[in-house]
Amino acid sequence: IIFKITSKVSIGIIICLIMVHIINIFPKRQFYKYALVLSALILVFLSFNRYINVSYERALDFRVEVWKQAVDIIKDNPIFGDLKAQEKDLLNQKHYIDGKYYFMDSDLNSHNQYLSLLVKYGMIGLIIMLSYLFLIFRQNQIKSLKHTEILGFLTIIALSCLIENILDRHHGIVFFAVFYNYYLVRAANA
Repeated sequence: IIFKITSKVSIGIIICLIMVHIINIFPKRQFYKYALVLSALILVFLSFNRYINVSYERALDFRVEVWKQAVDIIKDNPIFGDLKAQEKDLLNQKHYIDGKYYFMDSDLNSHNQYLSLLVKYGMIGLIIMLSYLFLIFRQNQIKSLKHTEILGFLTIIALSCLIENILDRHHGIVFFAVFYNYYLVRAANA
């Protein structure tokens, strides 16, 4: 089922969660069980290594090419961005000008939330977005000494934004909104 998802990030997160869960449930003195589980995970990884590499390289090559186009668009107006057209249209126009017609067929966004904000709203929009993340961290830091949860949330958001436009997709918006509000309410009630 994991490999039918065909998302490398999902596969990595699921494997990490399984490993953390297994480490927590087994007593430390039962090393042979750790070794068995680790061997099984390595065997699974080696079995699917070719599939993972091919899929990963295709996705990475695609993203790098789209990121280059997005950076070129950002250079035109880095402060305020390009508010006259949709991000997808701007990227497709850039692909067309560069003769990369196969990217136009995908009609996708930049696959990087930071680049997307810079393309659409420039540095002003990126600063506003980062101020929201800083606000939630600052509020939880002031109200609570133990803020490892908020650091985990911010780490997930920051890393996810590097490889996906999470705020352009429904499940990303819902995830961000629910946990953002949860941590603000928790900070207010602390």
